[in-house]
Amino acid sequence: MLRSILIAAFLSSVIVPPAFSVEADDSAVFLSGFNAYHKQDYSKAIEDLNELLKKYPQSQMRDMAMFWLARSYFKNGNYREAARNMSEFAREYPENPLRATVEPELLALTDRYDKGERLPEDEVKGGEQIQAQQVKPESDLIAQEQAEKARINAKKAEEARLAHEAAAKQAEKDRVIAMAVEMDRSASERVKKEKLAKEQAAREQLSLQQAEKERVAKLQADQERLANEKGDQKELTAYVPLSRQQTEKERIAKQRAEQVRLAAEQAEKERVAREKAELGPLAAEQAERERVAREKAKQGPLAAEVTREQLSREQAENERVAKLRVEQEHLDAMKAEQGRQVAEQGAREQLSRQQAENERVAKLRAEQERLDVEKAELERLAAEQAEKERVAKVKAEQERLAAEQATREQLNRQQADKERVAKLQAEQERLDAMKAEQERLAAEQAEQERVAKVKAEQDRLAAEQAAREQLSRQQADKDRVAKLQAEQERLDVEKAELERQAAEQAEKERVAKVKAEQERLAAEQKKRAAFQSGQPLVAKNVEVPRPTSPLLPTAMVVPLSAPSPDKHDVKHIAALENQPAYVLVVGESTVLAQLDPVVTKLSSAHYQPVITSRRSDSEAYLLAVGCYGDRAAALRKRDNLVKQGAQASVIESDALYCAATKTFVVENEAKEELDRLKAHGVEGVKVIKVVTSQKSWVLSTGHFSTIRAAVEASLALGKVGVVATIVKSSELGE
Repeated sequence: MLRSILIAAFLSSVIVPPAFSVEADDSAVFLSGFNAYHKQDYSKAIEDLNELLKKYPQSQMRDMAMFWLARSYFKNGNYREAARNMSEFAREYPENPLRATVEPELLALTDRYDKGERLPEDEVKGGEQIQAQQVKPESDLIAQEQAEKARINAKKAEEARLAHEAAAKQAEKDRVIAMAVEMDRSASERVKKEKLAKEQAAREQLSLQQAEKERVAKLQADQERLANEKGDQKELTAYVPLSRQQTEKERIAKQRAEQVRLAAEQAEKERVAREKAELGPLAAEQAERERVAREKAKQGPLAAEVTREQLSREQAENERVAKLRVEQEHLDAMKAEQGRQVAEQGAREQLSRQQAENERVAKLRAEQERLDVEKAELERLAAEQAEKERVAKVKAEQERLAAEQATREQLNRQQADKERVAKLQAEQERLDAMKAEQERLAAEQAEQERVAKVKAEQDRLAAEQAAREQLSRQQADKDRVAKLQAEQERLDVEKAELERQAAEQAEKERVAKVKAEQERLAAEQKKRAAFQSGQPLVAKNVEVPRPTSPLLPTAMVVPLSAPSPDKHDVKHIAALENQPAYVLVVGESTVLAQLDPVVTKLSSAHYQPVITSRRSDSEAYLLAVGCYGDRAAALRKRDNLVKQGAQASVIESDALYCAATKTFVVENEAKEELDRLKAHGVEGVKVIKVVTSQKSWVLSTGHFSTIRAAVEASLALGKVGVVATIVKSSELGE
């Protein structure tokens, strides 16, 4: 049993596609980038796929990494990088079938890039560009804003110029089209007139040539029939017995008689034509005689009498000749009819004999073809039997060698896996620490810039307000001083004393209020520091609304992988145990019942659905409408949002309570929504990150031994509107 398992393991390492020879680390990097693309986190996808191409340039997944990197750049708005990567992919893998699934817009950009044309301005999205802008000094930001304004103005001018050129080109195009239409109309009329003239000439010519065409066509048909009969005679010579050759000679003799008859008919037709031609001079002579008779009639009655007698004799002679001619034509017609009937009778007899002979020859040919097919089938079966015996011998030898090779490779893989896992763990810890530090510094820099801008704006508004109040007070004082100067001098001493006492009391009260306000602000500032530092907020006893993964609106699933293991032998099962397995995740929800429609659709498509559960800490991004030190204030804010029809909750962290709404899975989507609200004049909204531990149900399907097969299956699902991510089967949970 152990020997069989080892042999199967070796065969699996030899037979599987090249993707199994790639180490697990580049597979993990590819899966991270591929799944980030389908989650619309294009910045993460670009980072992971670039890392794979730099660290593993010889990876077997290089073509798929280049393909998805180009699409990630395109979705993120970086058109130049998208076109460059897609151009390299097409150049290195011209026959790769993935190119057929590219968006037409990206293909157009790639063609323009290859031709050296100017591409549209990039519209880069994502956290990398935002972080780069946050760490720039204020002077660089101002210069960048000025450059951006200049670029926008130049772009607008260029767009206006292009629009003007496009309008001019369109007008020229319309003019050319109108000219072409007019030329087409004139040409059409001219062609129509020429066509009518040609048709008239053709009708006239046709009336003259119709008789000649019919005669030539009949002669050609007779010649083709005779030629075919001669060919049939040559073909039948190999099959017809000698005893029947005499009958064939008789048929040929009759055919020759038919040819003689046809020649006689042709001669008769030519004779009739000559007689018609001869009638022309006779008609001319008759006209001449009539003319002479008219002249003689003028000479006198006697000459007229002589002319009448001569005309009567000539007329009698013409009638006699005409009767003889008609009689001769009648005899010729009867003779021709008798010859035609004899020829038709011979042709019918020959046709029946030829049909019987053709049927016999067809039977002989069919029998010979059947014998040839049976002989070929026997030879094929013998060759297949010999090939099976040879394959069995080769397979036995391969199994023996596979057992030895599998043992050696298993030991080498175990040692390499231990070393690789240790390196990966150390590298991952270092990268996590660096990423956390970068995020903290970026958040602090952004907050400092925001506070500086707010303070400058407040100072400007306060100065403007003070100036306006000063002007108002000066004008009022001028009017009041002019009226109350005398009274003011009398009451100065008493008023000064009263003002001093009131000022002392007011100062005491103000100092007490300021001190209390400072204490309150210090406490609240301490609470806000944690929120503004960018640290994640942990939900405490609060149900945070979480979006679920998109479910299938319809279930049109195609077979994606090999059949289940129970349809294979023990060797195949043992081979699969040592290979990484991948599945397609097509839906995830915190409510199990939401997956029921998808399960029903998958089952009706004859494919096995798998539902697993898992619990893990996950991140969500919410829009905080307001944060308070008092929980009751946050609850009131949440209730107001609920009354307005929004889904809201209260998030608590270190005695700071925030009323939040609109949950997002991807941080960039939350930031885009925040920018949209600010553009519409909505202020006081922030993005906060919440870490929650939640149980969810995962719906998956398919079982694949290679990542390439899983990617091809996900593309097949994408054609029917299903978005699927690829994960290892060990990551699905229980």
